Amino acid sequence: MSEQLHSAMLSRFLKSRRAALSPNDFGLPHDCRRRTPGLRREEVASLVGVSVSWYTWLEQGRNISVSASVLERLASVLQLDAAQREYLFTLVQRRPAPIVAAEPKDRLEASALVWRTLEALTMPGLAMTYRWDVVAWNKYIQLFRDYSQLPQRDRNLLRLLVRDPLHKRSLEDYENKVRLATSRLRFDYTQVGDDSILDDLIQELCDACPIFKHHWNHSTDIGPPNSVGTVIHREFGPFNFEHCVYVPKGDPHLRVVIYFPQDDAAAEALAELAGGGRAVAATPRPPAPGDGNRRIA
Repeated sequence: MSEQLHSAMLSRFLKSRRAALSPNDFGLPHDCRRRTPGLRREEVASLVGVSVSWYTWLEQGRNISVSASVLERLASVLQLDAAQREYLFTLVQRRPAPIVAAEPKDRLEASALVWRTLEALTMPGLAMTYRWDVVAWNKYIQLFRDYSQLPQRDRNLLRLLVRDPLHKRSLEDYENKVRLATSRLRFDYTQVGDDSILDDLIQELCDACPIFKHHWNHSTDIGPPNSVGTVIHREFGPFNFEHCVYVPKGDPHLRVVIYFPQDDAAAEALAELAGGGRAVAATPRPPAPGDGNRRIA
């Protein structure tokens, strides 16, 4: 995209959002001298806490430095929805908007569409939050672990990694898993604002596991979103799977993880367990929002 077109898109967007606002919503006088609808530039600048000249430059699409905190205030003043906020950050900073921590909600959920997407897959898949809570899954993931049988609090991949003896059969493999998990968690942690629930979880894991504490406090690794790892089945032992992680559009707090057999043995075991000697039940899922309107496993 050319700089000229990029600047024009930002200018049009900010002007249209400013024009859509009513001065009455902010306790401002609505006098007859207003030549255009909506708020004036100086009113938006005052509400955001910046100078009139600085906001004018931004609205003109000039190449100026804009912090995330100022963009957040501007998004609030302009009353942007989630998609518009994402668009604003993309236009100004050329990057996705930071994830907003869900407070005071202590648990995030997956939409009905995410559930249906997972159910349409023919490979094991799950959806987890940036806190690593598993909030959706399909029937194939039950080959590794049946999340429907776990209490909600225990459906957390980090808690399972630290507390489940199944992961600790090999100390070397376990340390590699913890190292990879903390490296990915470190990236997720930087994507959210203040989240006391995530902070408490990390402290809990550090207290429970010296290996986790070491890698969290002393490593600077940032793990890859896609990797090959071993998933351990309680009856049939280890499977080698490659997994890919995706962020669903419109659900930046979620990560969809899909597991692909990494070798013929894993593919054959998956096929046998899924359709052969071991039946796989349909996914038991709780009602997801919208239903009424119609790396470590």
